[in-house]
Amino acid sequence: MIGLGVLQIRWHGRRLLWVNNFGYMNSSNAVAFVVLGSLMNAVPTVAPQIFTEGILIADMTPSALWLRFMGLVVGLIGGSHLLREGIASIRIASRATLARVRTQTASANGRTVASRSLQTA
Repeated sequence: MIGLGVLQIRWHGRRLLWVNNFGYMNSSNAVAFVVLGSLMNAVPTVAPQIFTEGILIADMTPSALWLRFMGLVVGLIGGSHLLREGIASIRIASRATLARVRTQTASANGRTVASRSLQTA
């Protein structure tokens, strides 16, 4: 393993892997990405005097367009992570509800069969 400050290179089988020491994206990071992307998109509208370089339309300067594009990218990264977490939590909740319904119907029918999701836990 070779350390390069924050990044590390590890040999994994037949290839080298780049590993960062920061960890993975969590929901608070994703919310911060969405907020940062929104702010980046709002700056050309809120403060157009920053981008006026002799051009009549401040939103069409290259720096304003780049800021809007990068704000969109950063916001989409955070939003996609939040969407993925939301879908995963809905799946977990629906499986738990389905397992509870199965055990209630099995006990109502006089059977003592637990669902597969409860047997694996």
